[in-house]
Amino acid sequence: MSKGEYSDLLKNRKRSAADIESRPADMDKIISGAKSDGSGNAVPHEPLKRIGAQIPTSTYKALKKKALENDTNVTTLIREWVDEYVSN
Repeated sequence: MSKGEYSDLLKNRKRSAADIESRPADMDKIISGAKSDGSGNAVPHEPLKRIGAQIPTSTYKALKKKALENDTNVTTLIREWVDEYVSN
């Protein structure tokens, strides 16, 4: 099966009532990437750009492990570091 055929199968798959009911109530916001202002209203956000850096695998694994130990993730750490860097 080619990639295009598989993609078509996914698009044409009918969702059952169980699929829809099992989704979290805020799934539409999660899927769209919209953030809420607490009142349930979507808050527009600035478009995002991807950045990348080549680092040794062992360093990345250590960073990921330490982030998990501190109840965060690599993406959050990088965003915080960049925000701090550009604000100084």
